[in-house]
Amino acid sequence: MRQISGQSAFEILKAVEAGAKQYAVPLPRQQAQGKIWSGVGFRLGDQLLMAPLNEVSEILYPMPLSRLPGTRNWLKGIANLRGQLIPVMDLSGFFGGVPVKDRGGRILVLNYEGGSTGLLVNQVLGLQHFEEKEAIDSLSLKSPALARCIQGGFERHGQIWPVFSPHALSQHPDFRRVALG
Repeated sequence: MRQISGQSAFEILKAVEAGAKQYAVPLPRQQAQGKIWSGVGFRLGDQLLMAPLNEVSEILYPMPLSRLPGTRNWLKGIANLRGQLIPVMDLSGFFGGVPVKDRGGRILVLNYEGGSTGLLVNQVLGLQHFEEKEAIDSLSLKSPALARCIQGGFERHGQIWPVFSPHALSQHPDFRRVALG
């Protein structure tokens, strides 16, 4: 081993390590966290909502749709998503609200029961993470029709985030009745 001023490289490294330990600031202790819930935040009209992260497969900009004649106005059409045809529904229109303008909206692609459905929403607000201590059971919504698709929610800094359930939407009596008449 090479000698530098009477010390080996190993001895010099040990001296550097000892000096670094002497002046090192310890890392803060990791705090135990509760269970974390994650979802995709979105806006429907002026209502903030979240969809469970494991039920959203992707988020898309509005795309060309093939309109289907004889269907309700909230069924915007069929999209070709990499060779897979998916229906795209205007979620606000379905619940009787002001239809989403395609230009400013986004499409949440949800996977449920082996199929995909696109839900047109006003805005996507990104990933939202909440601790279980932020969970709330009772909340009031601006739309009573929407309430049947909400399964709890979270509150942080006075802001309420209801959890939108795609499963509850699929069980809604009118959701599968897209044909007029």
